[in-house]
Amino acid sequence: MPKIHKPNCPFRIIVSSISSPLYSLALVIFISFISSYHVRKLIITLKNSFQLVKNLKGIRMDNNFKLISLDVVSLFSNIPLDVAINCANENWNFILQKM
Repeated sequence: MPKIHKPNCPFRIIVSSISSPLYSLALVIFISFISSYHVRKLIITLKNSFQLVKNLKGIRMDNNFKLISLDVVSLFSNIPLDVAINCANENWNFILQKM
């Protein structure tokens, strides 16, 4: 594969990583990349919990909504790999239509 962004367009060798130690990680990243098309993106950053409290002050939420917190560092650690793969397989045609 040519690296068209580099001078003289050098080539990168493509090697199959199936059964490699990082294959599972790459698969989870790939699935998260594809699924990100179906999740609404929020452009919000907070410095700390004090800023969150300040931003939420005076806001009333409908009872149908819940405020949750996620640990992004370990967000995928609770998703079994086989469940993620099965989900992607079952919805593959739908995923491709949205891309």
